[in-house]
Amino acid sequence: MCGIAGVLALTDRPPDPAWADVLVRAMAHRGPDGSGTHADERLVLAHARLAILDLSEAGSQPMWSPDRQHALVLNGEIYNHATLRAATPPPSGGWRSSSDTEVLLERLARNSKASLSELRGMFAFAHWDRQRAELTLVRDRLGKKPLLWVQTPEYFAFASEAATLLALPFVRARLDRRSLAHWLRFLYAPAPHTMIEGMHRLEPGHLMRVSARMNGGDLRIHRWWQPPTADPAARADAAWFEQLDAELLESTRLRTVSDVPIGVFLSGGVDSNLVLATLRRTGHAPIRTFTVGFRGLPDERERAREGATRYAHEHVELELEPDLAHELPAILDHFGDPLGDSAVVTTALIA
Repeated sequence: MCGIAGVLALTDRPPDPAWADVLVRAMAHRGPDGSGTHADERLVLAHARLAILDLSEAGSQPMWSPDRQHALVLNGEIYNHATLRAATPPPSGGWRSSSDTEVLLERLARNSKASLSELRGMFAFAHWDRQRAELTLVRDRLGKKPLLWVQTPEYFAFASEAATLLALPFVRARLDRRSLAHWLRFLYAPAPHTMIEGMHRLEPGHLMRVSARMNGGDLRIHRWWQPPTADPAARADAAWFEQLDAELLESTRLRTVSDVPIGVFLSGGVDSNLVLATLRRTGHAPIRTFTVGFRGLPDERERAREGATRYAHEHVELELEPDLAHELPAILDHFGDPLGDSAVVTTALIA
């Protein structure tokens, strides 16, 4: 995961340039491979990098177009970036990197209102159009990458985590009592709500445009994607299963485009074993799997081991003591909201 954050001035009062470093420090754990900042009289941008594609400095962010009129910070990965690159005329001076970020930036610079439907991936990004003085935030179809925002009379701010926004001096941590009611019912606060008053999530499949030309800002949100409507008369037949199998293979191939090794978090369940089996069918190698269990307690390690023996090249089992109370504070530090799903504990420990 990477981290993105920024502050846009909505009045004549510029953001403090020091906020760029504040934001980077607050999300340093999201990007151990580097960081980048930008600060001017209107905008502060910050990026914490976990390098997946183009590990060189050419892939660093914030990334600017050659004419310095467009900037982009991206958290996530555009899986079909190679196809999009082949269909995109190179920028002046040619391509500078092999990163997906540059491809997305160039397409946004050419047509900032271009359809997002061409993007395959998981992403949350912020695009700054200097000439239009407009900041656009976009979140992927199913919300795999987080994106939160706050607005005051003077500033608009966004970040990948609530803790990053709370590092800014004009953001306060106050309980949103309406969201507390949501949590008591659902065990989480559904988007666009958060447990912090005045802090919001950009909903999955939505984009937001914030104009700095108008005093106080002009904020517009709309949905750019919604799930297709199912045909109630449809039935699962042989052709349907063939199509599903083809989609699984294509999805898996797209997700193996990486300049770093790939691993699988493996349980004894159907979903992770299906991912593992499909990954093996694509010919990817080597495949490393990781499973966690607890000493003296029933777990899924034996079933996971069966799948790993059949499909993986290397399998790693972690055996932990069941007393994990001392781990909880560090794990909870990564959540801006309380979350009633105990699976996050084992996921965090494997990571």
